[in-house]
Amino acid sequence: MSLWPAKEKILYETESLDTTIQVVEKGSRRELRFGNKVVQSAKSLSMHDHLLLAYTRFMMLGLLLNPQPRHVLHVGLGAGNIPRFLFEHFPLVQQDVVELHPPMTEIAHQYFGLPRHDSIRVHTSDALQWVAHHQDQQYDLIFLDAFEAQGMPEHLTTRTFLSLLHDRLKEGGWVVGNVWTGSRSLSRQLRFWDTVFEAIFLAPVPTMGNAIIFGGKADENAVDKIKLKQIARNFQKSMPLQLVEMLRHLEHLDRTRMLSSHYDEPHH
Repeated sequence: MSLWPAKEKILYETESLDTTIQVVEKGSRRELRFGNKVVQSAKSLSMHDHLLLAYTRFMMLGLLLNPQPRHVLHVGLGAGNIPRFLFEHFPLVQQDVVELHPPMTEIAHQYFGLPRHDSIRVHTSDALQWVAHHQDQQYDLIFLDAFEAQGMPEHLTTRTFLSLLHDRLKEGGWVVGNVWTGSRSLSRQLRFWDTVFEAIFLAPVPTMGNAIIFGGKADENAVDKIKLKQIARNFQKSMPLQLVEMLRHLEHLDRTRMLSSHYDEPHH
């Protein structure tokens, strides 16, 4: 076993909309970066069916809230790890993906194993414009993970955009959003989510600067933790996820903490 850190190798680099997009290989992992050291997405080269980054695994808690999705929307493609994971475990699910950067689709196919399949449709567009102009489709789950080099674009954090996503949900559907806990705007975002969705849950990701917000077109009081735990156990039989353990971190939104900006403080 080598004690030396693995060397980085840039496999691919291109420019898109004033953003440097890089595919970097480092030991047994492959990373997507935007011209800096921040890892936007990553894939294990030895465990192809695993979600390598903890926050992506925590986003899969959305499957407990809606365990039989038929239509899924992804706002942001990145390396395509979540669409790939869902395709492996729910091959009949129809997935729409909205991605701003034109090169990203081929990068996800070629370097990160996103399947080329009719059930995964990637649309190159600004997400707000696409969602506003496609009102004919509704979704069971919407995954919101559209980060740029400096964070999520401001117009994708607004009440206007969240309302559009809410309107695209089926009854009982959920939006699952990745946010940075270190952002001073986190409490503001939580207030927006709270005014838009009927149900709100939060799952801070341990040891990372991320938290996952779950906003539902559903009755918050009907969410039964005991039932969720049983669903988690069943999924764990076929998925490489510790869903029961992650479920311990799922909490109701504490509105008192939110109003005091407590959620803007880093989690440890």
